[in-house]
Amino acid sequence: MRGRCRAHHHGAALRWMRSLSEAGVFVLRTDPGDVRRAFITLSDQAHEAMIGWLTRFATVFALR
Repeated sequence: MRGRCRAHHHGAALRWMRSLSEAGVFVLRTDPGDVRRAFITLSDQAHEAMIGWLTRFATVFALR
């Protein structure tokens, strides 16, 4: 049962990565040396949005 649960979460994670990639949040690149593996990075647009959010967060919650 335990291995089955892990497989379920693995499949869910892959579905989320695929969905977020299709939405333009992630960029998936297959490893040319091992097609079973993929590298994930934030898209340029998601990176800029994250930097903007972190900048606003840091301003609002700055230590005083």
